[in-house]
Amino acid sequence: MKTLLALLISCLICSSIYAEKLIVGTSPFDPPMEMQATKNGVFTGFEIDLVNEVCRRINATCIYKPMAFEEIMKAIETGKVDLGIDGFFITKERLAYYLFSQPYLQTRAQLFTTADSNINSININTGKRIGVEAGTVYKSLLLQRYNNVKVINYDNQQDMLQDLVDHRIDLIMFDLIGASYWVNNSQGVFKLVGEAIPFGRGYGIMVNPNQGTLLSRINNALSAMQKDGTYLAIYSRYF
Repeated sequence: MKTLLALLISCLICSSIYAEKLIVGTSPFDPPMEMQATKNGVFTGFEIDLVNEVCRRINATCIYKPMAFEEIMKAIETGKVDLGIDGFFITKERLAYYLFSQPYLQTRAQLFTTADSNINSININTGKRIGVEAGTVYKSLLLQRYNNVKVINYDNQQDMLQDLVDHRIDLIMFDLIGASYWVNNSQGVFKLVGEAIPFGRGYGIMVNPNQGTLLSRINNALSAMQKDGTYLAIYSRYF
């Protein structure tokens, strides 16, 4: 009996020591998808909870590294991180360079502005200054839809939101989830402009093209989470 117990403890220790470590590039500030809660690497948010559960199911330890949106894509490409999450839209263009997990949410873009603005869906195409996060799909989407707007790239969402409040830009384009978060949690500071724009094939976890086996394991975990209700439980915490 003592020998069996010792073997069990040994197996548990070994599995802990040799658990696969995955470096996950993510935004330090993209609520409600991800936020860095503390300086020592604790993150919260929908995508964080989702990936934590995926990693648990594939017996991996996730270590999160805060990065700007464009930095995550470069780090995936060069192999500096294993996975990337930051509200990534799966698009045909990105699929030429990266692998993505199966989608876990619909993707829609959304404009919003300050509540005191007179901007509406009719007068956007009149030289309006629109902030977007560098590397996102929003710049190309805006330039496809409008021929008289000025798109301004930002490295982070905080500076963009502050410039909107200070009227240095007229509008911001986020995904619908992010835009709705700020409208609903700003105590009347922001409002949505126009309808949400369907774009892309859904949100996905970004993976290096050489990591096909890892991607298969991730997708198996996501599928199992859908079937056993875990995904719905995580979704219900945030939406």
